[in-house]
Amino acid sequence: MKSLESAHGDSGVALLISCVGRKLVLGPRVEEEIEALITKLASGFKCMGFYSYGELAPDDHGGPCLLHNQTMT
Repeated sequence: MKSLESAHGDSGVALLISCVGRKLVLGPRVEEEIEALITKLASGFKCMGFYSYGELAPDDHGGPCLLHNQTMT
């Protein structure tokens, strides 16, 4: 949820990248995770995304990119 803290304004695009491992573990409940995230965004945000086999992203603002496995980025 660190990303939400830095979101400004009431419109934009949210790119959701989730690990395919989460989909396998959560099964049909994966929709609940996405819905929970969307409720935190302002109504003017459009969401799109995909499943990956791990994500590369900083774990802190300005930090180095690291592998995040079984996460949603």
